[in-house]
Amino acid sequence: MDYSFKNAVVFPYGYEFLSILSGLNKKNLIGSSIKLVSPEGWGIVGKDAGTAFGRPYIGINIISNLENAILEGDTLIASPFKDAGDEETNYLINSMIDEGINLAKSMKKKVVDLRNVNEEVVHYEYNDQDFEIECPIIFINGITEQLNKLDVIIDIANSLSSKGYKVSQIGTRAYCNTLGMHIFPKFMFSSMTECQKVKAFKSYTYNIYKEERPDVMIIGIPGAAIPFNDKVDNGYGIIHYLISMAVKADFSITCSDLDAWNFENMNIHFTHRFGHGINCVILTNTKIHYNVQEFPDRIFYEILDYEIIDKYISSIQRENLNIPIFNEYNEKDMEKLTDLIINELSNVEYFKV
Repeated sequence: MDYSFKNAVVFPYGYEFLSILSGLNKKNLIGSSIKLVSPEGWGIVGKDAGTAFGRPYIGINIISNLENAILEGDTLIASPFKDAGDEETNYLINSMIDEGINLAKSMKKKVVDLRNVNEEVVHYEYNDQDFEIECPIIFINGITEQLNKLDVIIDIANSLSSKGYKVSQIGTRAYCNTLGMHIFPKFMFSSMTECQKVKAFKSYTYNIYKEERPDVMIIGIPGAAIPFNDKVDNGYGIIHYLISMAVKADFSITCSDLDAWNFENMNIHFTHRFGHGINCVILTNTKIHYNVQEFPDRIFYEILDYEIIDKYISSIQRENLNIPIFNEYNEKDMEKLTDLIINELSNVEYFKV
């Protein structure tokens, strides 16, 4: 589906839409007329769309008057929102969005509801055919949830494209097609058997390759790669495991929060479980908070200012580590990462440097 954001109203603007906004901004697909509307109670009205969440400055202020915004705009984009953790709050937010949609329709405006994106036609088979994908594959995964994997996919794809490489992408969210990506297929969360899912994903990936003939393919893996503990299991990394059984990663990027993970040990775990190690780590501006007494089955995420990442990297003396660590928001770091990817993929038979 084609989306236009040039004179759109995004409601409610929040953390979930930030990746889309950032990606569109980097591709110059939004103009100064886009309006980002949030409820007053969310505490971000009047702030910049990027710095409100600890990200670099974007240059678009968040507003609160939805009716005026819709009046001046062409399209209302109903944004997905972060799960509030309880059904009542989620219901209230959905009801608020529905009221906004009804208001837009009453003004004869176009409405795009990203909460309910129709899945693109997905072609796959269950047979045992050996699908050979003749291009390198990059996995982008996360140690836990909410680590900006979609942003990393966008950044790596843009960087490789700028160097002349054709890149195919499978995103991590249902609305990734707003950014020109293929969505992560719903059948991976269905009642299909695990073997069927592996075969279907292998076929799905091959069909994308066959149609687009990319130089490199990026696959974003939803969810977390490992359980946090016995109470917060993060799905035990099963989706990651199934994907690694379907296709082989030639380069693996692991997104991490700012906690003291032992990446050397984790690299061993990844190698034995998923058949690939960790080629590098990207740190994001997220810190985990876990209160075992009050909320034993939930993790809370604190969004920090992105400038703290460079300070954190300096404190751990990354030059002494065996696994490269990069700052997602440091342009020089991302240039170095792109060079590392190209250098590593130069050893892959099908990759043309």
